[in-house]
Amino acid sequence: MPISITHSRGIGHPTIEVVLANAVATTLDGDWAEIAGFAPISVHVTGVSGATRFELRGSNAASLPASTDQGIILGTTVDAAAMVSVIVPVKYIKGNVVIWQTGTTVNARLFGGAT
Repeated sequence: MPISITHSRGIGHPTIEVVLANAVATTLDGDWAEIAGFAPISVHVTGVSGATRFELRGSNAASLPASTDQGIILGTTVDAAAMVSVIVPVKYIKGNVVIWQTGTTVNARLFGGAT
């Protein structure tokens, strides 16, 4: 499971917040979070520098994929702090630290709202 998933009600519509990575200091094959088609979403990725690389992955599988299932990459591989936008709805999402460099700690937080 992802570190945390919070559903709340924003100004007139439901919102979702998901912690996909929290101070990760190793390679990480992340866990899938069900976001049930919330779109658009943004993922704020920090702590990526040097050789460290982070990927955001999505899946519309019929049921929760295994953490080893890689789904498809959403956007491009992140090689610096970034705000990644996803405008297409996906059922499941996860973050992977695919390359890790000593001295870096990766954080990734998703926020989205249904319209």
